[in-house]
Amino acid sequence: MVNAAVLPALVAAGYDRTIAEVRRRPAPAVAADPVAVPPLDEVLDVGEGWARLRPGAAVDLGGVGKGWLADRLAERLENAVVNLGGDLRALGAGPGGEGWTAGLCDGSAVRVTNAGIATSGRAGRRWAGGHHLIDPRTGRPAPGGPDAVSVVAATALAAEVLAKLVALRGLAEGVPLAMARGAERVRSAILQEPAA
Repeated sequence: MVNAAVLPALVAAGYDRTIAEVRRRPAPAVAADPVAVPPLDEVLDVGEGWARLRPGAAVDLGGVGKGWLADRLAERLENAVVNLGGDLRALGAGPGGEGWTAGLCDGSAVRVTNAGIATSGRAGRRWAGGHHLIDPRTGRPAPGGPDAVSVVAATALAAEVLAKLVALRGLAEGVPLAMARGAERVRSAILQEPAA
């Protein structure tokens, strides 16, 4: 459900510049044709400690990059939180020895010692006619799911992938799948639209 090869489909859906610029455009009269999302092994050559993008291929690391990087930075620390735009990795017992406290999308808080937390959903990057979460099965923005979903897991990368799984599959199907794949906690929210 999380495939970095979604970039051409994301651009076809309308997310081809900053979100502010995309939101200023009028809604398209007709939805763009879906763009097939290839398996990752068709766009990347991977070896021991290296990866190379094949000629003509494109990837979008927005779905996994912040979580992966938070984990890599945290490996260098002992008792800290690495927070990259809301995707975070906590290590150690925190300043008071009781863990690190983080807010989740539903307004609740969680205390963790060694965990990753990530939030995903349609609310933050939405525009007339679409949003940025591309379902790799269809090549289109996912049709449903919660506005936001936060996941606590063993690592920030795992939390990020599992949050997207729930956002793409919806709560009824996604939460059990995420829990079976290592999510420790899943919270969701339906956000209010800003007043016009």
